Amino acid sequence: MTLAEDRDQQRDLKLKRSDFLGFELEETSRHTVGFNLLLQEICRGHDGGQVHMLYRLRNGWRLALALPLSCLCLSVIVIAQDESNVAASGPSCNPTHCYSFGQPYQSGNNGLEGQWHDELLNMPHSEVEDGYHISNEMWFMTDSNGWVEEGLANACDHFFSTGTCAEAGGEQAYLRFWASNDSQNGEVYFHLIGTVSPDGDNHVYEIVDPSSCDNDDYTVYVDYDSVGTATDQFYCNSEAEMSGIELDSPGANSGEVADTFNNYMQYYDDGVGWEYYTSPAGVNTIPCGTGSGYYPNGECLNGTTYQASEWSDNKPS
Repeated sequence: MTLAEDRDQQRDLKLKRSDFLGFELEETSRHTVGFNLLLQEICRGHDGGQVHMLYRLRNGWRLALALPLSCLCLSVIVIAQDESNVAASGPSCNPTHCYSFGQPYQSGNNGLEGQWHDELLNMPHSEVEDGYHISNEMWFMTDSNGWVEEGLANACDHFFSTGTCAEAGGEQAYLRFWASNDSQNGEVYFHLIGTVSPDGDNHVYEIVDPSSCDNDDYTVYVDYDSVGTATDQFYCNSEAEMSGIELDSPGANSGEVADTFNNYMQYYDDGVGWEYYTSPAGVNTIPCGTGSGYYPNGECLNGTTYQASEWSDNKPS
Protein backbone atom coordinates (compact mmCIF):
# COMPACT_ATOMS: atom_id res chain seq x y z
CA MET A 1 0.00 0.00 0.00
CA THR A 2 1.38 3.40 -0.93
CA LEU A 3 1.55 6.32 1.47
CA ALA A 4 -1.20 8.10 -0.47
CA GLU A 5 -3.52 5.06 -0.38
CA ASP A 6 -2.91 4.55 3.33
CA ARG A 7 -3.63 8.23 4.01
CA ASP A 8 -6.86 8.14 2.00
CA GLN A 9 -8.15 5.25 4.10
CA GLN A 10 -7.54 7.17 7.31
CA ARG A 11 -8.67 10.66 6.29
CA ASP A 12 -12.36 10.41 7.18
CA LEU A 13 -11.80 8.37 10.35
CA LYS A 14 -9.18 10.67 11.85
CA LEU A 15 -10.92 13.92 11.05
CA LYS A 16 -14.01 12.59 12.82
CA ARG A 17 -12.11 11.88 16.06
CA SER A 18 -13.30 15.23 17.40
CA ASP A 19 -14.04 13.94 20.88
CA PHE A 20 -10.63 12.29 21.23
CA LEU A 21 -11.49 9.99 24.12
CA GLY A 22 -12.86 12.87 26.20
CA PHE A 23 -9.83 12.62 28.47
CA GLU A 24 -8.96 15.66 30.56
CA LEU A 25 -6.24 16.38 33.05
CA GLU A 26 -7.14 17.82 36.42
CA GLU A 27 -4.75 20.20 38.09
CA THR A 28 -3.74 17.75 40.79
CA SER A 29 -0.64 15.71 41.37
CA ARG A 30 -2.44 12.42 40.84
CA HIS A 31 -2.74 13.22 37.13
CA THR A 32 0.92 14.17 36.64
CA VAL A 33 3.55 11.76 35.48
CA GLY A 34 4.40 9.40 38.33
CA PHE A 35 8.12 9.10 37.85
CA ASN A 36 8.62 6.18 40.21
CA LEU A 37 6.07 4.11 38.32
CA LEU A 38 7.48 5.39 35.04
CA LEU A 39 10.96 4.27 36.02
CA GLN A 40 9.76 0.83 37.00
CA GLU A 41 7.92 0.41 33.72
CA ILE A 42 10.75 1.67 31.56
CA CYS A 43 13.44 -0.31 33.36
CA ARG A 44 11.48 -3.52 33.08
CA GLY A 45 12.91 -5.28 30.04
CA HIS A 46 15.18 -2.45 28.91
CA ASP A 47 18.91 -2.67 29.45
CA GLY A 48 19.90 0.49 27.65
CA GLY A 49 18.78 3.16 25.25
CA GLN A 50 18.80 6.86 24.76
CA VAL A 51 17.13 9.82 26.37
CA HIS A 52 17.23 13.06 24.44
CA MET A 53 16.91 16.45 26.09
CA LEU A 54 15.49 19.33 24.10
CA TYR A 55 16.84 22.86 24.22
CA ARG A 56 16.17 26.09 22.37
CA LEU A 57 17.99 29.39 22.30
CA ARG A 58 16.04 32.24 23.89
CA ASN A 59 15.31 33.97 20.59
CA GLY A 60 14.60 32.32 17.30
CA TRP A 61 13.00 28.91 17.87
CA ARG A 62 16.26 26.95 17.85
CA LEU A 63 16.23 23.37 19.10
CA ALA A 64 19.05 20.92 19.68
CA LEU A 65 19.48 17.48 21.14
CA ALA A 66 21.95 16.72 23.87
CA LEU A 67 24.21 13.72 23.61
CA PRO A 68 22.42 10.44 24.21
CA LEU A 69 22.99 8.84 27.58
CA SER A 70 24.14 5.26 27.77
CA CYS A 71 21.76 3.87 30.36
CA LEU A 72 18.06 4.49 29.82
CA CYS A 73 16.99 3.99 33.42
CA LEU A 74 19.81 6.14 34.77
CA SER A 75 18.99 8.78 32.17
CA VAL A 76 15.38 9.06 33.22
CA ILE A 77 16.39 9.25 36.85
CA VAL A 78 18.65 12.16 36.02
CA ILE A 79 15.81 13.96 34.27
CA ALA A 80 13.18 13.16 36.85
CA GLN A 81 15.12 13.64 40.06
CA ASP A 82 17.66 16.34 39.29
CA GLU A 83 17.61 18.28 42.58
CA SER A 84 18.85 21.44 40.83
CA ASN A 85 15.39 21.64 39.26
CA VAL A 86 13.58 21.47 42.61
CA ALA A 87 12.37 24.87 43.81
CA ALA A 88 9.76 25.89 46.35
CA SER A 89 9.30 29.26 44.65
CA GLY A 90 10.72 31.45 41.94
CA PRO A 91 11.38 30.64 38.27
CA SER A 92 11.18 26.91 37.67
CA CYS A 93 12.40 26.81 34.07
CA ASN A 94 16.15 26.34 34.20
CA PRO A 95 17.57 28.11 32.34
CA THR A 96 14.45 29.04 30.34
CA HIS A 97 13.08 25.87 28.76
CA CYS A 98 10.52 23.41 30.08
CA TYR A 99 8.85 20.44 28.44
CA SER A 100 6.09 17.94 28.97
CA PHE A 101 6.29 15.46 26.11
CA GLY A 102 5.57 11.87 25.25
CA GLN A 103 8.49 10.03 23.69
CA PRO A 104 7.88 6.44 22.61
CA TYR A 105 11.07 4.42 22.84
CA GLN A 106 11.01 3.55 19.16
CA SER A 107 13.11 5.09 16.41
CA GLY A 108 14.34 4.40 12.90
CA ASN A 109 10.95 5.33 11.43
CA ASN A 110 10.26 7.33 8.26
CA GLY A 111 7.55 9.60 9.58
CA LEU A 112 5.52 10.88 12.52
CA GLU A 113 1.86 11.77 12.77
CA GLY A 114 0.13 13.63 15.56
CA GLN A 115 -3.36 14.98 16.01
CA TRP A 116 -4.82 17.24 18.65
CA HIS A 117 -7.41 19.97 19.03
CA ASP A 118 -6.86 23.72 18.67
CA GLU A 119 -6.89 24.39 22.41
CA LEU A 120 -6.01 27.62 24.19
CA LEU A 121 -2.37 28.68 24.40
CA ASN A 122 -1.66 31.97 26.16
CA MET A 123 1.57 33.91 26.61
CA PRO A 124 2.07 37.42 28.06
CA HIS A 125 2.66 39.94 25.29
CA SER A 126 5.90 41.22 26.81
CA GLU A 127 7.35 37.69 26.76
CA VAL A 128 6.42 37.17 23.10
CA GLU A 129 8.03 40.50 22.25
CA ASP A 130 11.25 39.19 23.80
CA GLY A 131 11.16 35.99 21.76
CA TYR A 132 9.52 33.54 24.17
CA HIS A 133 6.66 31.22 23.28
CA ILE A 134 4.43 28.35 24.37
CA SER A 135 3.58 25.55 21.96
CA ASN A 136 2.04 22.14 21.54
CA GLU A 137 3.93 20.37 18.80
CA MET A 138 5.75 17.28 17.63
CA TRP A 139 9.43 16.73 16.91
CA PHE A 140 10.97 14.33 14.40
CA MET A 141 14.68 14.08 15.17
CA THR A 142 16.88 12.75 12.36
CA ASP A 143 20.18 12.99 14.23
CA SER A 144 21.61 14.72 17.30
CA ASN A 145 21.16 18.16 15.72
CA GLY A 146 18.86 17.63 12.74
CA TRP A 147 15.11 17.89 13.20
CA VAL A 148 11.77 18.78 11.68
CA GLU A 149 8.93 20.00 13.90
CA GLU A 150 5.32 21.06 13.45
CA GLY A 151 2.49 22.32 15.62
CA LEU A 152 0.64 25.18 17.28
CA ALA A 153 2.10 28.08 19.23
CA ASN A 154 1.35 31.39 20.86
CA ALA A 155 4.38 33.28 19.62
CA CYS A 156 5.73 35.94 17.29
CA ASP A 157 4.68 35.25 13.72
CA HIS A 158 8.15 36.22 12.45
CA PHE A 159 11.43 34.42 12.98
CA PHE A 160 14.03 36.65 14.67
CA SER A 161 17.24 36.20 16.61
CA THR A 162 17.91 39.74 17.86
CA GLY A 163 15.76 42.65 18.96
CA THR A 164 12.02 42.29 19.50
CA CYS A 165 9.10 40.79 17.65
CA ALA A 166 7.81 44.22 16.63
CA GLU A 167 11.26 45.31 15.42
CA ALA A 168 11.31 42.20 13.21
CA GLY A 169 7.99 43.25 11.67
CA GLY A 170 6.02 40.62 13.55
CA GLU A 171 3.20 40.46 16.02
CA GLN A 172 1.89 38.05 18.62
CA ALA A 173 -0.35 35.34 17.18
CA TYR A 174 -1.94 31.97 17.80
CA LEU A 175 -0.38 30.21 14.87
CA ARG A 176 0.33 26.95 13.07
CA PHE A 177 3.96 26.45 11.99
CA TRP A 178 6.65 24.05 10.95
CA ALA A 179 10.41 24.41 11.20
CA SER A 180 13.62 22.50 10.57
CA ASN A 181 17.26 22.59 11.50
CA ASP A 182 20.18 21.76 9.21
CA SER A 183 22.52 19.64 11.34
CA GLN A 184 25.49 20.41 9.10
CA ASN A 185 25.46 24.20 9.25
CA GLY A 186 23.13 24.86 12.19
CA GLU A 187 20.69 26.95 10.17
CA VAL A 188 17.10 27.05 11.43
CA TYR A 189 14.24 27.52 8.98
CA PHE A 190 10.90 28.71 10.35
CA HIS A 191 7.71 28.51 8.27
CA LEU A 192 4.43 30.13 9.23
CA ILE A 193 1.58 27.96 7.97
CA GLY A 194 -1.04 30.44 9.12
CA THR A 195 -2.73 32.14 12.04
CA VAL A 196 -5.67 30.21 13.47
CA SER A 197 -7.98 30.40 16.49
CA PRO A 198 -8.37 28.15 19.54
CA ASP A 199 -11.77 26.89 18.39
CA GLY A 200 -11.33 23.32 19.65
CA ASP A 201 -11.28 21.74 16.17
CA ASN A 202 -9.19 18.62 15.62
CA HIS A 203 -6.36 18.62 13.06
CA VAL A 204 -3.86 16.06 11.81
CA TYR A 205 -0.13 16.83 11.45
CA GLU A 206 2.39 14.70 9.56
CA ILE A 207 6.12 14.79 8.89
CA VAL A 208 7.14 11.98 6.54
CA ASP A 209 9.79 10.93 4.01
CA PRO A 210 7.73 9.17 1.32
CA SER A 211 10.73 8.37 -0.90
CA SER A 212 11.62 4.91 0.46
CA CYS A 213 14.94 6.52 1.41
CA ASP A 214 15.71 7.59 -2.16
CA ASN A 215 16.31 11.01 -0.58
CA ASP A 216 16.23 12.62 2.86
CA ASP A 217 13.44 15.11 2.17
CA TYR A 218 10.47 15.32 4.52
CA THR A 219 7.04 16.47 3.41
CA VAL A 220 5.01 18.32 6.03
CA TYR A 221 1.21 17.97 6.04
CA VAL A 222 -1.77 19.49 7.82
CA ASP A 223 -4.99 17.50 7.44
CA TYR A 224 -3.30 15.46 4.69
CA ASP A 225 -2.53 18.53 2.57
CA SER A 226 1.13 19.34 1.94
CA VAL A 227 2.31 22.63 3.43
CA GLY A 228 6.03 22.35 2.74
CA THR A 229 9.10 20.17 2.35
CA ALA A 230 12.21 20.06 4.52
CA THR A 231 15.22 19.50 2.28
CA ASP A 232 17.92 20.10 4.90
CA GLN A 233 18.04 16.68 6.61
CA PHE A 234 20.72 14.03 6.12
CA TYR A 235 18.92 10.86 7.21
CA CYS A 236 15.68 9.31 5.97
CA ASN A 237 14.64 7.92 9.36
CA SER A 238 14.39 9.04 12.94
CA GLU A 239 16.66 9.05 15.95
CA ALA A 240 13.80 10.10 18.25
CA GLU A 241 10.14 11.17 18.05
CA MET A 242 8.19 13.26 20.58
CA SER A 243 4.99 15.24 21.00
CA GLY A 244 3.89 17.65 23.71
CA ILE A 245 4.16 21.10 25.26
CA GLU A 246 7.21 23.34 25.08
CA LEU A 247 7.45 26.41 27.30
CA ASP A 248 10.21 28.88 26.48
CA SER A 249 9.92 31.40 29.28
CA PRO A 250 11.90 33.83 31.47
CA GLY A 251 10.40 31.86 34.38
CA ALA A 252 7.17 29.88 34.39
CA ASN A 253 4.29 32.03 35.65
CA SER A 254 0.50 32.15 35.86
CA GLY A 255 0.20 34.28 32.70
CA GLU A 256 1.33 31.34 30.60
CA VAL A 257 -1.52 28.89 30.02
CA ALA A 258 -2.13 25.79 27.93
CA ASP A 259 -5.47 24.03 28.05
CA THR A 260 -5.42 20.23 27.86
CA PHE A 261 -4.00 18.84 24.62
CA ASN A 262 -4.59 15.16 23.89
CA ASN A 263 -1.81 14.17 21.49
CA TYR A 264 -2.60 11.09 19.46
CA MET A 265 0.55 9.76 17.79
CA GLN A 266 1.47 7.25 15.08
CA TYR A 267 4.69 6.48 13.23
CA TYR A 268 5.28 5.70 9.56
CA ASP A 269 7.35 2.65 8.66
CA ASP A 270 8.17 2.49 4.96
CA GLY A 271 6.65 -0.65 3.48
CA VAL A 272 4.26 -1.17 6.40
CA GLY A 273 2.38 2.10 6.66
CA TRP A 274 1.10 3.99 9.69
CA GLU A 275 1.32 2.07 12.95
CA TYR A 276 0.54 2.72 16.60
CA TYR A 277 3.37 2.94 19.11
CA THR A 278 3.70 0.06 21.55
CA SER A 279 6.30 1.45 23.98
CA PRO A 280 4.99 4.59 25.70
CA ALA A 281 7.08 6.82 27.93
CA GLY A 282 7.15 10.46 28.89
CA VAL A 283 9.31 13.26 30.23
CA ASN A 284 8.05 16.23 32.25
CA THR A 285 10.67 18.70 33.47
CA ILE A 286 8.41 20.67 35.86
CA PRO A 287 5.54 18.40 37.02
CA CYS A 288 2.64 19.80 39.05
CA GLY A 289 2.15 18.75 42.64
CA THR A 290 3.57 19.11 46.14
CA GLY A 291 6.78 17.85 47.64
CA SER A 292 10.30 17.43 46.34
CA GLY A 293 10.56 17.60 42.57
CA TYR A 294 7.11 19.10 42.02
CA TYR A 295 5.93 22.68 41.38
CA PRO A 296 2.82 24.73 42.20
CA ASN A 297 0.19 25.72 39.65
CA GLY A 298 1.41 28.57 37.49
CA GLU A 299 4.96 27.21 37.56
CA CYS A 300 4.33 23.67 36.34
CA LEU A 301 3.24 21.44 33.47
CA ASN A 302 0.92 18.44 33.63
CA GLY A 303 1.57 15.40 31.49
CA THR A 304 0.62 11.76 31.33
CA THR A 305 0.67 8.82 28.96
CA TYR A 306 -2.68 7.33 28.12
CA GLN A 307 -2.34 3.99 26.34
CA ALA A 308 0.60 3.43 24.00
CA SER A 309 0.23 6.23 21.45
CA GLU A 310 -1.38 9.02 23.45
CA TRP A 311 0.11 11.81 25.52
CA SER A 312 -2.00 14.44 27.31
CA ASP A 313 -0.65 17.67 28.75
CA ASN A 314 -1.57 21.15 29.95
CA LYS A 315 -0.18 24.15 31.82
CA PRO A 316 -2.41 25.47 34.59
CA SER A 317 -2.47 29.19 35.39
